[in-house]
Amino acid sequence: MALRNIDLAILSSFDIRVIYDVFLHEMVSLLQIDAVSLLEFDEFTQEFKLKVQKGLPNEELKKQSIKIGRFIPGKAAKERRIIKASLEEMDELLRKRIMEEQGFNIYYASPMIAKGKILGMVEILRRRRRRRMD
Repeated sequence: MALRNIDLAILSSFDIRVIYDVFLHEMVSLLQIDAVSLLEFDEFTQEFKLKVQKGLPNEELKKQSIKIGRFIPGKAAKERRIIKASLEEMDELLRKRIMEEQGFNIYYASPMIAKGKILGMVEILRRRRRRRMD
């Protein structure tokens, strides 16, 4: 159902913000995550900049850029693989502070690659789930 909703958004809208909003909404509900952000890759500057986010009420991220190869998101792009990091392993100070403030303890960086080109980065953040004792 999630892929169908994303497909419908792509086919029915020329507004990329609508498509991003549907994509983020479906990711959060399908994967049961707490926050997600999409970083756009600028091939000329070799930097990632925040494009959209859901569940991260922080404006500072919009002002920041991350060079390819730097910090966990840049390393994930350079190595073309998903990287998982705990709060203690987070090597970028702004994201680490946000994780601490918002109670996130797990971070994933996943590069978006098409036809061998890096297009962007998906960042996923989760809070520790408490197990129910029945």
